[in-house]
Amino acid sequence: MFVLVRDIPGEGSRSFFDPKSAAADPLAARLFEVEGVRALLIVENFITVTKTATLGWPDLLDEIEEAILTALGTLT
Repeated sequence: MFVLVRDIPGEGSRSFFDPKSAAADPLAARLFEVEGVRALLIVENFITVTKTATLGWPDLLDEIEEAILTALGTLT
């Protein structure tokens, strides 16, 4: 789980299970660009990421963090 110091723009809680369902949400779409991301739950100021079993968290953490920071920098 990734906890932010501010609320994430968007309405309520949002769940995404594939890139197609995330296409209209800039943050979710960016996170699905990270290899190994399988599902997302975005609520208020936290993001829960479900990953594939083939990659470990050490392989994903930096890229997920970068994706969050990049996407939030472009959201208004």
